[in-house]
Amino acid sequence: MDIYGLDGRPLRQLWKAGAQAYRRVVAEDLRILAYSMGGTQISVSHNSVIHMIEAQARYLGKLITAVIEARSQGRTLALRIRPDVLQAYNEQLQSLLSKTSWADARCSSWYKTEDGRNVHSWPKNVGQYQAELAQVHWGDFIVEGSASTSVQKRADWGNDRIRWFWMGLAAVGLMVVTMTMGVRNERAEGVSTASGV
Repeated sequence: MDIYGLDGRPLRQLWKAGAQAYRRVVAEDLRILAYSMGGTQISVSHNSVIHMIEAQARYLGKLITAVIEARSQGRTLALRIRPDVLQAYNEQLQSLLSKTSWADARCSSWYKTEDGRNVHSWPKNVGQYQAELAQVHWGDFIVEGSASTSVQKRADWGNDRIRWFWMGLAAVGLMVVTMTMGVRNERAEGVSTASGV
């Protein structure tokens, strides 16, 4: 099955020199929902790929939900990864992979393209992948259609949610420190009273 992107270019042509996708799921230059479940660079040698696919399903669910919500309101929405974001992301992965045994020149495997790039392996651990896909960074996308402002609201809400999370975490930390200091002071006062000071 051929999937076509902008200017009628098929995905197989885009990936001729080796597949690459943003966060291993969002393919380049495609306005349609062309995503890759269990696709590029999710092979792991230390855990089950099922954990990777579950993270992808949750991530894609967020993208698809935004499109479905727009459609249910009679609006349009198209999401496409920004080329600079895709390039930076894949360069970072290649940099990390260059430090692994898969990158060794003596290692020839189906993980590598003809030019030696590894487009199959994930260079981090599964937990890091799950954390990376836990939130959609809406600013990483070119957003088109009549519902594009709703995506900006999602981005703003997501940033606020993160801000509130860190503020809440700081408040809990401050409470713990205050309680710990209170316990220490009570102990110190108890020792002073017991010794008759």
